Amino acid sequence: MKIRQGFVSNSSSSSFCIYGVEIDHKELYELAIRLGFEVEKEEPEVKTKEQKHLEQFLRGKDDKLAEERDGVELYEYESYDPYDLIDYINEQVIKVKCFTAYCGENYYIGREFKSIEDKETGKSFKKSIENELDELDVLELPKTIEEAWHD
Repeated sequence: MKIRQGFVSNSSSSSFCIYGVEIDHKELYELAIRLGFEVEKEEPEVKTKEQKHLEQFLRGKDDKLAEERDGVELYEYESYDPYDLIDYINEQVIKVKCFTAYCGENYYIGREFKSIEDKETGKSFKKSIENELDELDVLELPKTIEEAWHD
């Protein structure tokens, strides 16, 4: 059996390095709201008794999981696609950008190191990000974030 020692072309990986902060879905939603994202208010659907019985019949009487799911309410922020929130934030903000990483489980706000301008020092680069995050009311202190994934 031969073991390949060199580059493998069919591998899948992703990585990035930024100076910024990591936030969760709720913080992402709250930032979008602060920037003017309009929350869609939907009227709750009113179901007749017949509709409820039909849904229960189609679901099956023994489907306890479906019955349990019906009673669970989502937090308001969970009903918004994080990618829509990221796009909105990136349209509103100039200096820092919002990123997501592998599978959209983590969200980051900051700048990539490759975005440093020719006349910008490392100190001024970091200070500009700190100022922008402060203006956005992001409370966490920025730091260097390096992430990598491999499938």
